Amino acid sequence: MPLNPFFLQGSASEQRLVQDLINEQLRMFGIEVYYLPREIISRKTVFQEIQSSEFDDNYLIEAYVNTYDGYTGGGDVLTKFGMQLKDELVVTISKERWEDYIAPFLAMGDAYETELAHRPREGDLIYFPLGGRFFEVKFVEHENPFYQLQKNYVYELQCELFEYENEVIDTDIAEIDERTSNIGEIISLKMVGYGNTAVLGVDLARGYVRDIFLNNQGYNYSSTPTVTFSAPISGRTATAVAITTSIGGARSIKEIVLTDAGEGYREPPTVTISGGGGVGAAATVGIESFRQGVSKVVVLSSGDGYTDVPVVTFGSPTFTGATGSAVVSNNTVSSIVLSDGGSNYDPDRNIGVTISPPTGSGFVQATANTAIANGKLVSLSVNNAGIGYSVEPAVTIDAPTGVGSTAVVTATVNANENVETLSIASSGQFYVGNPILTIDAPTGIASTATANTTFTSNSGLSTFSYSLTSPGRYYLSQPTLTIKYLALSAGFDATSPKYGTVAWKLIDADNDRNLTWNGNQTTIDQEGSVQLYFKAQSSNVGFSTILELNKVSNGGEDVTLGINTLGRVELGIGTVSIASTTSASVRDDTWHYVYIENKNEFGSQLTSLYLDGDLEGSTSFGLAGDKPLITNANLTPPVLKNSYNTGILVDDIYSTNVLSGIGSYVPLSGVSTLGVTTLSSTVTYDDFENAIGTEQEISINANIENGEVISLDNNSTTLTGIVTALNSAVIDPPLGVATNFRATGTATISEGFVNSVSIASSGAGYLTVPNVAVSSATGSASQFTATGRAKINGFGQISEFEILSMGGGYLLAPGVTIDPPLGQTAEGFANVGLDGAIDSVTFTKIGVGYTTPPTVGFSNTIGDRDGESGFSTATGNIVLDNNQNNILRVNITNPGAGYLGPCTVLVEDPAAIAGNAGIGTFWFNEVVIGEDSLIRARVKNWDQEEGVLQIGQENGKFFVGEKIIGQSSGAIYILDKYMLLSEVPAAGSVQNIDDYDQNDLFEGEADMILDFTEVNPFGEV
Repeated sequence: MPLNPFFLQGSASEQRLVQDLINEQLRMFGIEVYYLPREIISRKTVFQEIQSSEFDDNYLIEAYVNTYDGYTGGGDVLTKFGMQLKDELVVTISKERWEDYIAPFLAMGDAYETELAHRPREGDLIYFPLGGRFFEVKFVEHENPFYQLQKNYVYELQCELFEYENEVIDTDIAEIDERTSNIGEIISLKMVGYGNTAVLGVDLARGYVRDIFLNNQGYNYSSTPTVTFSAPISGRTATAVAITTSIGGARSIKEIVLTDAGEGYREPPTVTISGGGGVGAAATVGIESFRQGVSKVVVLSSGDGYTDVPVVTFGSPTFTGATGSAVVSNNTVSSIVLSDGGSNYDPDRNIGVTISPPTGSGFVQATANTAIANGKLVSLSVNNAGIGYSVEPAVTIDAPTGVGSTAVVTATVNANENVETLSIASSGQFYVGNPILTIDAPTGIASTATANTTFTSNSGLSTFSYSLTSPGRYYLSQPTLTIKYLALSAGFDATSPKYGTVAWKLIDADNDRNLTWNGNQTTIDQEGSVQLYFKAQSSNVGFSTILELNKVSNGGEDVTLGINTLGRVELGIGTVSIASTTSASVRDDTWHYVYIENKNEFGSQLTSLYLDGDLEGSTSFGLAGDKPLITNANLTPPVLKNSYNTGILVDDIYSTNVLSGIGSYVPLSGVSTLGVTTLSSTVTYDDFENAIGTEQEISINANIENGEVISLDNNSTTLTGIVTALNSAVIDPPLGVATNFRATGTATISEGFVNSVSIASSGAGYLTVPNVAVSSATGSASQFTATGRAKINGFGQISEFEILSMGGGYLLAPGVTIDPPLGQTAEGFANVGLDGAIDSVTFTKIGVGYTTPPTVGFSNTIGDRDGESGFSTATGNIVLDNNQNNILRVNITNPGAGYLGPCTVLVEDPAAIAGNAGIGTFWFNEVVIGEDSLIRARVKNWDQEEGVLQIGQENGKFFVGEKIIGQSSGAIYILDKYMLLSEVPAAGSVQNIDDYDQNDLFEGEADMILDFTEVNPFGEV
């Protein structure tokens, strides 16, 4: 029965989906490999056996490696024939990707070269990049999986490790192609360069084209135009070529170069530029009518092996110099008679002529008169003008006869103790440099500046006021005003004690001492108080007594104020103790305020201890007045104790006693709320009293000028805190001495005399006028000799003298010596005719004082001939035949001029003659062919430095001495010899990697185990 038509068993869309999923999986989990199809080059005609093939195409395709855990196959096998590698690889590729991206390209190839294009073919290669190895396809499985949804989707390629047999692998991918550079047969050839030097000759001629002037470059040329010259009346027509250039897309003529300068032109020929598609170009020429030049270069031998344009060098033309003699008339040179005009001189140049000077016969030496005033030369006049002066003679004046003297300078000082003026009393003589002025040091002594300083304190702020009272003397650097003072911190509440006023006095208790009372009050019992300030050192330990207020002997109990072992304030009344329990130790080197109070509370006595304004403790006694703080103080006064041995600091002890009344009260002269008047008694002090506070200091910068303090920074300084006393206010003493403030001055000279003095520094501390010492004059009379010059007229005589320097120190009119006359040398230049010979001399000076004919010389250098229209060396450039690598022709860039005979022409050797130089560089894997043998091979490596060409796949033997030509690179070298392996340098060459180079070793070792060469170990038949 037919299949159910309602079940398709694989629709096109389902097949498409499966193919897409497979493609996606391959892209995700596969790797990229290169598929290299085999192209057949030749095969046996009978058995159709492939003789040679190549792999020159590559296709990148994704493939899944089926053998993911490694290569399969036999692996590395050791056989009697050596080590064999039997690795295999199985990969899967997409059938659709193959048919879409590889098969169409293979189908376009030659059917002979590609037998099968619609699927992968056995014999093709897979390049596996992970291992860098080639695998040959041995079998293509195209039905696994087997027709899923009635279609196959992949090709499974079963591959074996490729065994290279000199196949050509040329894919243009270096990673692939280079894998075969050192496998297979490698043949090393020693290559050498080649070439022959060209030989050139010249034709000389007159009447040739010397210069070509391109007057208009033309435009819109599509090809090179033709340049023609009109023919001479008799001779050879010039020829030239045009060289074009392109600027901004417009092609025009760059220059016109001669190939033949022609011969026999009497007039410049007409230049015609035609063809090339352009218009507007125009040129004119200049000719050489009289001298010979290189009109044409003849190629006698074109040479061989020229890859670069060689340089051609022409010999320079030769020349001869002119000669002649002078004729003298009236002591001057009147003419020069030419004996030989020379050759090849430039008609456009003035040729130098050298004439020897006159001998001096008949010359007269000039003399002069002099006069002096104030020791200086004031007149220099002509006595005898002389004869024969052609140049100004030297004038020598005698030195002065005076002697040097030292200048004298005086000074004055002003009321500010400064040097005020310097003046010249005597100018001295023969100073050659500015003298040194040395002024005596000041006579004042150093003194310290002083200042008046006061202070005020109010509301926690203290202000110092200060002013300068004397400036001092000899300050080298800015001093400071240092103010030292006693102060309390701003936070210390010392301005509001509970009773009394602020005295800010302290008692240095270096010893125990009684406190003296003022007034009649002697007892503090029912109500009253004692207050004080104290400061305890942090280094003290143990119990320390500050104050003993009462004694048993006074009729009461002992009352003691002190600091206990915990560092807290403690009040003892008999056996009762009131001590701080919360505050920290008062042994902290800071000031504290203590207030002790007795108070009548409804008949009972309340005794309280306060520290720094805080209640530290209270004790109540049954009967008011039972425990007095002070009893009969006049009999036994309170004692200030020295428990610290270094001085206890106690300040401002006050006591207050209420005479009558109960309850609260206002101390001093105030009135209580109950209307009870209170009185107080206070401590009086003796000579041991000092100001309270910690010593501090501030510094005020002072400003100086010329060693004196001139001001203080600001007038006052305000600080936070309570200043209790001003200890000192002192300005730093000066560090300088009188010599530091010595005045200085400078002096200047003119013509050996001191002409001015000035004050450089006015100094300080000059109480008297100082002396000024001036350094001595160091010049000599000869250094102040007057100088002058002589002026001559057109007749060889001195017309006048000019005084250049008047000198100094002349006591008598000096003598004058004038150099003798030298005469005047004749001068001139030679004129050149059109034939290049000198035909006359033009004089610029006829000379003075000639009595005999002078010698005459004419310039005879190449510079006299290297003119635009005169003598010059020919130049040219070579045009190569790039196909034959030899010289095609020589263009003449300058025919030169002045050749008396044929010149030499030298051509550079071709570069190929030197070393291993040839043409170009061989490329890896390119085909090389022998020019004569037509043998072909592939390049494995090219070492140009050593000249070693390594090849493979040679289809015969090259001829030694023939050219080996690279078919892709165009390189050409000569084969010198086939090299032995031992002759190939290791550096710069490739070494053959032979997978079986150890086979002989294996075979020898195996023969020692089983040797079949002599007897069969398994027995004979």
